[in-house]
Amino acid sequence: MDTQELLTWPYEPLIAINGINVADPHWCARSMGFVVEKLPNKLRLIVTVRHAFDKVQRHYQLLKSGFMRGVTSLEFIGKVEDTLPESDIAFILAKDPTDCAVMPFILEPSDPVLPVGPLILFNVANRCEHTRGRFLLDVARQFTQECDELCFCVMSEKTPKSCLVTDTKKIERLSEGRQCCRSFMMESQPGNSGSPVWNEHLELIGMNIRGGANSQGINFMVMIPRGELYLARQRITPRLNKLLVRNGYPALA
Repeated sequence: MDTQELLTWPYEPLIAINGINVADPHWCARSMGFVVEKLPNKLRLIVTVRHAFDKVQRHYQLLKSGFMRGVTSLEFIGKVEDTLPESDIAFILAKDPTDCAVMPFILEPSDPVLPVGPLILFNVANRCEHTRGRFLLDVARQFTQECDELCFCVMSEKTPKSCLVTDTKKIERLSEGRQCCRSFMMESQPGNSGSPVWNEHLELIGMNIRGGANSQGINFMVMIPRGELYLARQRITPRLNKLLVRNGYPALA
């Protein structure tokens, strides 16, 4: 299976998230999410960035597209934030009326081993125009390589702290209260927030949370590794069960 097949029915794991401002419906915050679990009763668990849910009151539109079936709107049931206070990980519980097969990106406790040097990675941006009813996901195939620095992120700081991967003492100090993220020399724009990052084997590498450019003008993307997403999923189980029961669904075993 290639990336084109991954985006089509019956798989459809990519979710465009449009946060439409209730006070000004023409304004919309665009981000991405992706299905990580198919649950009973047509329910889907989607992982995304927590900063997609800011203090502005919004109506959240969840859209997916299979090229053979057109655009589908999922029912937003609720969100579950990671239990770590400064984590930028959140999960959405949604209902998929099509109940398609779905091939979710699998969360695993270990991070995949990446080759040293140049490699090809993919991410996707939400380019939807909700006022025009225009649905567009922009998938980018990027030649990249991992930066020689780790990034340490918290929700309350726009700019992550960073240090060389070889600086073990600084890594230990920065790790306290922060999420350890990896960075790659690839483009990341606001619509990429919450996008999966995957390779040519459709293996999930992590989640795109932010981007920028260094002092030399080189673009970089900051990514929460797959193993961190897995740990967040384990932490939110009690909260997820409460959300399920509150909405009339059985709790997970």
